[in-house]
Amino acid sequence: MMKRIKKYKFLLNTIILLLIVFNINAQNQNANWYFGNQAGLNFTDVNQEPNALTDGAMNTDGGSASISDSDGNLLFYSNGINVWGPDHKTIKNGTGLYGSTTVSQSVLILPNPSEENVYYVFTNQGQETGSLGLHYSIIKLTNDDDDNDDDNDDEQLEYCNKKKTKVLICHKGKNTICVSVNALQAHLDHGDTLGSCNDNNADDDELEFEVTAKNILLLPTASEKLTAIYNEVDNSYWVVSFAPSNNPAHNDTFYSFKVGSAGISYVEESTFDFLSMNNDHPGGQMKISSDLKNLGLTHNTLEIGRDGGLDGVENVFTFDFDQVTGIVASKKVHSILRDQNNTIELFSTAQGFDYIHILLNGQKDPINIIASLYGFEFSPDGDKFYISTKEKIEYNTNVVSPYLNVLQVLYRNSQKYDPNYYPIQQIGNEGNTQVYSLQLAMDKKIYGTDNTGNLDKITNPNELSLNAGYAHDAVSLNGKSATKGLPQLIQTNQDDTGSKDSDDKKSVVQGNPFANELIIDIINIQSIEFYNQTGVLVKSVSNTDLYDSDLYSIDTSDLTIGIYFLVIMDEESRVYNETVIKTD
Repeated sequence: MMKRIKKYKFLLNTIILLLIVFNINAQNQNANWYFGNQAGLNFTDVNQEPNALTDGAMNTDGGSASISDSDGNLLFYSNGINVWGPDHKTIKNGTGLYGSTTVSQSVLILPNPSEENVYYVFTNQGQETGSLGLHYSIIKLTNDDDDNDDDNDDEQLEYCNKKKTKVLICHKGKNTICVSVNALQAHLDHGDTLGSCNDNNADDDELEFEVTAKNILLLPTASEKLTAIYNEVDNSYWVVSFAPSNNPAHNDTFYSFKVGSAGISYVEESTFDFLSMNNDHPGGQMKISSDLKNLGLTHNTLEIGRDGGLDGVENVFTFDFDQVTGIVASKKVHSILRDQNNTIELFSTAQGFDYIHILLNGQKDPINIIASLYGFEFSPDGDKFYISTKEKIEYNTNVVSPYLNVLQVLYRNSQKYDPNYYPIQQIGNEGNTQVYSLQLAMDKKIYGTDNTGNLDKITNPNELSLNAGYAHDAVSLNGKSATKGLPQLIQTNQDDTGSKDSDDKKSVVQGNPFANELIIDIINIQSIEFYNQTGVLVKSVSNTDLYDSDLYSIDTSDLTIGIYFLVIMDEESRVYNETVIKTD
């Protein structure tokens, strides 16, 4: 029995190690950014400022996507229409994708989680006239010689090209080179040998990325909102599109697609009531927090009544996100008001503008409502989000005027902070500078595009108010320029900053592996969910089944032997993820 326990513990430690390694590798996939007008950044050393890259070939006013390998080497990047490789030339068949250079989130790139060197590129044309909706394409690393290399007579030769006119040899035992077939014998006569000097140094020209399947339809209509997140519970990805359900001009539904071992599958749609879109400002960003608990977006709506009165204005929303099912739930509208003294207030409610209208009805003092936004990004700890603003509208007169700033919103877990802290703060304070996209990088800082062509930076996004450290025009792009968009990145959990309670830093499971009883060491459990290795919910326990205690004993006699992923939620809605093993 002891040998079996040691075996299970070794397996559990291996699983945990693999999850840690995956998190590091997944972050390295975000090491190189290409965006804007031939602009780029490299984040290989997260302890240093990013280095500007000036070799990009891409021009785009909107979104882009880049992906690197686990060592941080660039693989390819895209503006949603073309795909460029590490040599900054379009890859094979890498043109004509159904994306857009003006859409805010026009493209994202995901690795196939179960097949190495295979990638999915999701492209989105928003709601431009004639738009084709949401599609995906497949990119694979292919071998040039695969197509025509059927000859058995020359199996010992390693060709450098399809035409078989050049051969790999080891020159003087040191250098692997390509030589003409006509010159091969002369090299062999002088002591050179067939093949590479080292099998690990074969000529890379044999391999290249190629778009092998192009523009496969997922949704016939879509908005400019498209995002994705890695789900470590079952080694898959969630892709979420915000799009219409019935009326092509009215966005109201979140479509969740799962990218896993079975490929891409449509899983869930979540529909809500939204006001009509403000067609003057259709852009903006949507993100999922890196702890997979919330989804948030900027979505500009505006309704003027027949009498000229303001019937409605809403523009920033958060939701609960279920990392197992992909369901988006619990809409909350965050309304931002400013009075004549420049005092800024936040109202967060499920009722939206109706609630604000009741509060302001009969108000004589000038009250401005933030009318349009663009950028959205969560802090690494998930407690806050950041938005970039563009306009305000006066409630009583409907006069629209510029309001250019970056705001921090503390929208959850406020009980953990100073009760005197106000939940919204202006941190940008550059009234003449428009900030567009906001993007969390692998160095745990948030970067933003502004109309100087360089980048702004939020140095400590987990900190409150001005302690977040907003720096305007902080990152030079060495003569290249940013526009509105920054690369779409696929986040993994970056919350290791110590901002959560100490219970989050240690395992809350006692006696793992377990048999017919599992002990949970945590105060005030709300629910416990058990998922098997394929991501299927097999057991759920709610707080009504548990006694109030610091330790909870869960009867697990109904579970079969195997590995399970636990999602534990306490009464403060904090989530704990654990991997456990059931023995006999």
